[in-house]
Amino acid sequence: MEIVSIRDLTFTYSGSSSPAISDISLDIGSGELVLLCGASGSGKSTLLRQLKPVLSPAGILSGSIEFEGTPLKDLNEKQQAERIGFVGQDPEAMIVTDKVWHELAFTLESLGAHSNVIRRRTAEMAEFFGLTDLLLSPTAELSGGQKQLLALASAMTTRPDLLILDEPSSQLDPIAARQLFDAVRRINRELGTTVIVSEHRLEEIFPAADRIVFMKDGSIAADSSPKEPNISMLDLSAKLSLPVPARIWHGINAAGKCPLDVSEGRTMLSDILQGKESPSVPLRDSLNEEQISIDIKGLSFRYRKDAPDVLKELSLKARKGEFLGILGGNGSGKSTLLSVIAGMKKPYNGKTEIKGKALIMPQDASLLFCCDTLKEDLEIMTDNSELLSEVISLCRLDGLTARHPSDLSGGELQRAALAKLLAAKPDILLLDEPTKGTDALFKHELAGLIRSLCSHGMTVIAVSHDIEFAAFACDRCAMLFSGELVGNSPPQEFFSGNLFYTTAAARMSKGLIENAVTAEDVIRALGHEPPSYEHDPPHDLFDKDNEKGSSSAPDRKPKKPPLRITVRTLSLLLLIFSGACCAELVNLFSDDHKIIPYIMLAISVISAAAAFSDGKTARRTLRPKRRPTARSVILSVSAALLIPFTVYAGSTFFNTGKYLFVSLVVMLEASAAFVLLYEGRRPGAREIVTVSVLTAAAVAGRLAFFMLPQF
Repeated sequence: MEIVSIRDLTFTYSGSSSPAISDISLDIGSGELVLLCGASGSGKSTLLRQLKPVLSPAGILSGSIEFEGTPLKDLNEKQQAERIGFVGQDPEAMIVTDKVWHELAFTLESLGAHSNVIRRRTAEMAEFFGLTDLLLSPTAELSGGQKQLLALASAMTTRPDLLILDEPSSQLDPIAARQLFDAVRRINRELGTTVIVSEHRLEEIFPAADRIVFMKDGSIAADSSPKEPNISMLDLSAKLSLPVPARIWHGINAAGKCPLDVSEGRTMLSDILQGKESPSVPLRDSLNEEQISIDIKGLSFRYRKDAPDVLKELSLKARKGEFLGILGGNGSGKSTLLSVIAGMKKPYNGKTEIKGKALIMPQDASLLFCCDTLKEDLEIMTDNSELLSEVISLCRLDGLTARHPSDLSGGELQRAALAKLLAAKPDILLLDEPTKGTDALFKHELAGLIRSLCSHGMTVIAVSHDIEFAAFACDRCAMLFSGELVGNSPPQEFFSGNLFYTTAAARMSKGLIENAVTAEDVIRALGHEPPSYEHDPPHDLFDKDNEKGSSSAPDRKPKKPPLRITVRTLSLLLLIFSGACCAELVNLFSDDHKIIPYIMLAISVISAAAAFSDGKTARRTLRPKRRPTARSVILSVSAALLIPFTVYAGSTFFNTGKYLFVSLVVMLEASAAFVLLYEGRRPGAREIVTVSVLTAAAVAGRLAFFMLPQF
């Protein structure tokens, strides 16, 4: 019996001229596990959201969808909530309560279920998904894998007939992803729930699927059984999406049935290599560049004083032109490390030296966007139209620039975030889960793009759960475990030495092919050549001198802010005033002390010179105690000496008759020093609070002592 029947379904987003999905007809039988594959932007998420009308985006819909013979649009919201479960890419967006048991009970409470039913089903789902020990835990303290399991368990409390999963493993490490898909298989096989899952990581779910549906450009390109995939009908992106055993089988044109998992893949390799000498894959060339762009020593970080360390005495060196991959489980501190390198978080111990401009792409790429269209967001970074055209083409964003960032798919949003960072031309690029939600073809294109960036001197650090991407793309790999980096070595050495935290190709070829960690390594070792899918970006992307409006252009001077002009004008006036007072004071001092007015005048000159400096401050470092810059010392000492001198000169020459004028001069001197110290930098919360308290104390003191003459 068919649980879902789709006929001639077409959907177009509001404001878009072309449909996101077109003429889709698909029948899904009751109890089936259907795997939906395809490139990012091929329409997978759009199709899945049409199966849950309360989540469907705004736009024009035509065609029909029936659920167990009833038009889907006729199901009310309660029926949808009970019978159709949906788990999206981001578990953070789906969790709405503070405790695990609250989250499990939330849907049933909203539906008005009896308290006994709520307790029984909550306990049942907690046991089934292994969440019993976490029932009283705050949801904010769960790891990414635990949050994804919690979202899945919450969706199952209503015992839905249809479970829809949209990229459920996009933020999970390999071990957590395996646990999640084990739970999905049990839901399908033991409970009889129909499951439709959209996924790019196919190693675990591909062998368990009953059907594989490939999508391309909003339409269904192929629909077949995983045991007999019609690979000849697939495009390159779909072929690269296949599990490693199937890709190797296709790459070497092997006879027999296509292997679906590592065990069948090992059997295939054993049969091919039987009676032959074991081949070996040559090690990749190591990077010879010795210039260090990131140097971290003894770095320790914690979120609260009473909390345990997330990073413990961590040390790291990244060379110029290197692509470093950092792996590790959910909650191991990978994102925290990138935030520290980028200057967004401050460690309490250790030294960090960053050479060049570092930009970070956060795990939630939507945080980088603030405009109504993608084009407006990209134009914020540069006014060079040629550069924008290049990054749009490189990141496969043609035709998407007029769309709102929130209307992009997960993979499209990742590519858009990368384009926005590249438009700013950083020296150091920090990527947090850069392949999340992206298709296999773009992963290989991204690897080629990053290699080109590195060849032009850019340093790239990526933290990722995608070990397959790290294996073929990175120059070095390291694992963050217990707050420290371990196993820092080239990918072939790193992955071939692991048993579980390794690639499918390494597990398949262990003991059969030496140093093979990717499907391409195995294919080459067996005498075949894998397809080429990388491209080299135009070189003028890296030519900063050609950029219109670049800060390095010799014919364009940066505009001075009006505030700086005002401060410099006041500094000149103060210098003239100090010079005039000095001329009069020379006559008042004895011969032995006539040098004092000249010292005061020299201080005024130095203070004015600091005001006319280029305004650059020392780059914010990550040392727990910053050393003051020369400029801050000069301004502080100048203010400390110049203000008493002004008070003394005013009382001497004006005989306190113009104390309001003298007070105004003192205020301007203090304000000038303060503004020059803070201009061009972002003060921290502690500094802002300190200034606010001192300002409030000054106002309160003025009110308290106003009755005293000339106070």
